[in-house]
Amino acid sequence: MKLSITDLNGHPIEVADLDKAIRITGEYKTYGHEDKSFSELDKGNVPIGRICTRS
Repeated sequence: MKLSITDLNGHPIEVADLDKAIRITGEYKTYGHEDKSFSELDKGNVPIGRICTRS
């Protein structure tokens, strides 16, 4: 059985194995940035133009 959900940005996600998806999500929760300045980017508090610039 496949499960279709929508992420926080409105994008569709199809989940084929819910138990596996839950397990993988739990593993990702332990990940973090070594450079904590990226945490503001993760929260969406930094405009993309300030990160992706051309010189």
